Amino acid sequence: MKYNYNIKVNPPKLSSEDIGKHKNFDALLEQFNKEGGAQTGKSGASKPLIKYIGIGLLGLAATIALIFTVRGLFNGNAETEGLLALKGPFSDIKKEFTNFEVDADKGDTIHHSSGSVIVVPASAFVDKKGLPVAGKVDIQYRQFDDPVDMFLAGVPQSDGAQTLQRAGLMQIQGFKDGEPVYIGKDKELQMELKATVSANMPLEDLKSYAYTAKEKKWTEGSTVKVEVISESGQLENPMDTVIKNDGSLKSKAAFLAELQKKYTKPVKPFEPSKGTPKGMIALGLDFNSKDFPEFAQYENVEWVAAKSIVSPLPEEGWSDMQVKRLSEMKYEIVMIPNDASKKEGRKEVRFEAFPLIPYTQKTKADYDKSLLAYKSAETKREEILNNELRAWEQGEGRFANVITDNKDDKAPLKSIISRFAVKQFGLWSAANKFNMDQLASVKPEFRDANGNKVAVAEVFVADNNRQLFYSSSETASLHFDAGNEHVQLWAIGTDGSLLVAAPAPKEEGKTVRFVMQPASVKTETDIRKLLTM
Repeated sequence: MKYNYNIKVNPPKLSSEDIGKHKNFDALLEQFNKEGGAQTGKSGASKPLIKYIGIGLLGLAATIALIFTVRGLFNGNAETEGLLALKGPFSDIKKEFTNFEVDADKGDTIHHSSGSVIVVPASAFVDKKGLPVAGKVDIQYRQFDDPVDMFLAGVPQSDGAQTLQRAGLMQIQGFKDGEPVYIGKDKELQMELKATVSANMPLEDLKSYAYTAKEKKWTEGSTVKVEVISESGQLENPMDTVIKNDGSLKSKAAFLAELQKKYTKPVKPFEPSKGTPKGMIALGLDFNSKDFPEFAQYENVEWVAAKSIVSPLPEEGWSDMQVKRLSEMKYEIVMIPNDASKKEGRKEVRFEAFPLIPYTQKTKADYDKSLLAYKSAETKREEILNNELRAWEQGEGRFANVITDNKDDKAPLKSIISRFAVKQFGLWSAANKFNMDQLASVKPEFRDANGNKVAVAEVFVADNNRQLFYSSSETASLHFDAGNEHVQLWAIGTDGSLLVAAPAPKEEGKTVRFVMQPASVKTETDIRKLLTM
């Protein structure tokens, strides 16, 4: 059902009693900073009605360029000078950054869960004016460990002049109070990038490469020093590799992922808080809290958002509004224009909003009760997961000590650490230039199972034997090694769908026919099942 919203200016002012209920919002803000951006995903949405929103008379265009700066809660998503905003094929699926708080004055050493290390020297950062940055700095880091990571993130593969054979790839950026910072001209970060690569990957002359967004190319940097941790020709952790009774492989990680999906994690209840943060404004919404289990125990849920984004919104012309839960402690308001506004060029507006549960004796008691139920459900779920895993290890897992013969269906691997200097924030890779003329140039044909032509917008090829991942929007010809059993091809159709090529494409001279199978995917797990050999 669609609604025409009348957004009223000048909402009722809060009384002294109301203000007294919200003395301290710092605890909630601190909780947002710790928990708000670590996970992604979507859950249910409701359709609230607007009662009132305090707004001004500024234009809607101001919301498009807005960068939130309320205590750094909104950083890392804007494409600003010095930052690279990658755009993957699926907006809802991406690899999140891990946040690290470092001391800009003294420097710090960052240890990522992958085993990679970043050494930050003292006084390494400057602001956009080139002035030294002091105090705490938020470093955001993510690592792309395989072709699926790169594909989902939208990592640029080739600039037309060169293709990289990567031994490691990562992205790093920095912020101070929500504003981007930069590495000083006389400073550099020391990177130790840990990765697992094909045993056939040549490591003698690796170079570091930084992607320049303005010029859209990979720029060669310094020589990379490589340390080989393991070159046994076996999988690095054979305990995570098993042979099922039917002879196929299944990893413990894959089995755990199935369990996590089967037994969904309970939703933590939202804690009542006091106070409204500066720069925020209350949104009067008729909100059905029953649609969100974290609010189910409360009668009233208030919502607040940054005044700087709410104020410019027009009063009328909206047909619908939704509240979406993006992840734990993270929510989004979606405002949808009506047909008349759409004809005038108005677009859908999205912005972050935060729930506020007024702190009273009743809401505190309701929260305590719900928290006990949440912890009980979480404990019960962990017991079920452990029992399922134990049964798996005693059954399928009894083969866990069998070391897999890499010749069967996986390219042999080795673990390495690449050491190089990082002189600017952005995308960095330890890599070799790869001469694509080594691969046959073929004329691809993309067909469905019935032999009908399939229109593709971009093709992606993963060659795990050569440690090579590349893409092309020029589909009239393609560099492709059809005889390589470790090569996999997929594509994005002109309609935005994911298409996966069936194994063993048919060769007819220089023409290679790929049978493309449409894939229905909703999660990263779905995509990995299809694209991981």
